[in-house]
Amino acid sequence: MKFGAYLGDSNALGWVTPDVTPMHFFRKISSNISFGGSTTSIRVGLNVSSSELIIPFVQFSNPSYAPYSVMQAENGVWTILVQSGFTYSTTISVYIFKIVIPQPFPKSKYGIAIFDAAGKCILTNESNPLRILEEITLRGVSGVGVPAQTKTYQNKSIAVFPRGTGNVVGRINPPSGPPILRPSFKSYVALRSGSNTLLSPTGTDAAAGTPSSFYAPYVKTYVIDTSIYD
Repeated sequence: MKFGAYLGDSNALGWVTPDVTPMHFFRKISSNISFGGSTTSIRVGLNVSSSELIIPFVQFSNPSYAPYSVMQAENGVWTILVQSGFTYSTTISVYIFKIVIPQPFPKSKYGIAIFDAAGKCILTNESNPLRILEEITLRGVSGVGVPAQTKTYQNKSIAVFPRGTGNVVGRINPPSGPPILRPSFKSYVALRSGSNTLLSPTGTDAAAGTPSSFYAPYVKTYVIDTSIYD
C-alpha cells in the first residue's frame, strides 16, 4: 500500500489499512446440552450461512467431562457437532468471528474510523477484532497408558478453535486373526473450572476393544481470552 496506517498493540498484533480486512467479534451463543449414557451427538446451530467465512471458539462449563467437538456445515448453515459417551449436562459457549463490513460508526461523539481502498469502513475505535491469545500444539495419546498433554490457564477464561487433532489409531491384537486398527477421533476442548480453564485433546472411540499401541499426530490450534468478548 502506498498510504495507510499500522495499528498494533504491545504484542505486535496489528492491522494494516487499507489493504487488510480484520475478522470481528460477531456474536456469542450459549446453550445447555445434556448427554445420555451412550455416545450421543448434539448439533449446536450458529445461525450463520455456510457460505460465509467464520471462525468459532468453543468453551464448555463442566470440567468433569471433555466432549469431542468440531465445526461443520449442515443444511446450508454452520454448526458445532458435539459428541460424548457419558451421562452429564454442560453449557457450551461459542464465540463467533466473521468479516463485518462496513463496521458501524462509533456511537460516541468522537472516535476513529478507518476505511479500505473501496471506501468501506473496516475498523473503528469501538470495533472488537479477533485477537489470538496463543497458538498451541498438544499431543493426544502416543502409547498405551500415556496420558494426553494438557495445559491449564490459571485465572483465565479461554475458548479454543474446535480443531480436530487427527485420527488417533490404536492397534488391537485379538485372540485370533490379524491385528485390527481402531480409529479414535480427537479434537481440542476448553473446560472452564472456577477461574481456570483446562485445554486438552479429547475424543470419541469409533470401535470397541483394548488397544496395544497408539500414535497421535501433532496439530496446531488457537485460543482466545474470552474476557475481551464477554
